[in-house]
Amino acid sequence: MKKLSMPHDALYKSFLKDIDIAQEFLQLHLPLYLQKECDFNTLQLVSGAFVQSNLSQRFADIVYSVNSPDGQDKLYILMEHESTASALPPFKLSSYLNGIMQQHLEQGHKQLPAVFEMIFYRGERPYPGPTNYLNCFKRKQLAQKRLGLPASVKILDLPTIPDEEIKRYKRMAALTLAQKYIGTQNLMQFAPQLAELLQCYPLPVEKLRQLIYYLVEEGRGDDGLFLQFLMENVRQCREDEEMKTLGQFLRDEGREEGRREGWREGQRKGEQLKALAIAQNLQNLGLELDTIKRVTGLSDLKGFA
Repeated sequence: MKKLSMPHDALYKSFLKDIDIAQEFLQLHLPLYLQKECDFNTLQLVSGAFVQSNLSQRFADIVYSVNSPDGQDKLYILMEHESTASALPPFKLSSYLNGIMQQHLEQGHKQLPAVFEMIFYRGERPYPGPTNYLNCFKRKQLAQKRLGLPASVKILDLPTIPDEEIKRYKRMAALTLAQKYIGTQNLMQFAPQLAELLQCYPLPVEKLRQLIYYLVEEGRGDDGLFLQFLMENVRQCREDEEMKTLGQFLRDEGREEGRREGWREGQRKGEQLKALAIAQNLQNLGLELDTIKRVTGLSDLKGFA
């Protein structure tokens, strides 16, 4: 059985392209003033592919549209996933903003829409980059006067979000916790918290499988022991046939790796014994210890007189 790869960015997109999960997430993270302008029953995933003037394409991670409560207006929500703090994230988003607005005009609208931007940052250290367009400029005061630059981009900075806060994220909580710790902790260190979240907020089976494959593929530590823990403590994992198959595969892989390691250890010990025998013969011939070490490659000759 081949383990499926589920990179950080792909897992994020998979979860937030689910409209129900996205609605939960946005109702937690959008400012209240903006939520009052949204009829979440009209939330709709829209294309994030934009053709630029030079005919090159840009691809935003997640773009949603949502109507105003009176149905007379539409706004857009742009959500980007970042694993590293690129040089100027707000400037990067500006090209997507232009694409979203152009797409809106091409649908027959006469005025530009409001767009709210959000960055989901899962780096190993707190987010170090600029959070607004103004800080992307060298001459900030001049840029502010000339352009009237907008407020800061919302940054969900995973390294700084307390675990207790993450538990409020409902079905996005498991993914958020996983991406917070995937590069810094052994899988078993956060397994109990993850199991608790999966029990409280069961995921669609496809999303659950993607999350587990991601953790097994990208995580640190004994993935067989980690999956066994989840299967013992999360009913949904325990009852899924694909998880059982993956668990058996990991156990078999672990046993095979143990056999290979045992064989390698035996080889090392055999080679060491041969070197010691050669060292003993060289000593019997009257060679000095320094010479014996150079010839055999042994650094420890305790017991040799």
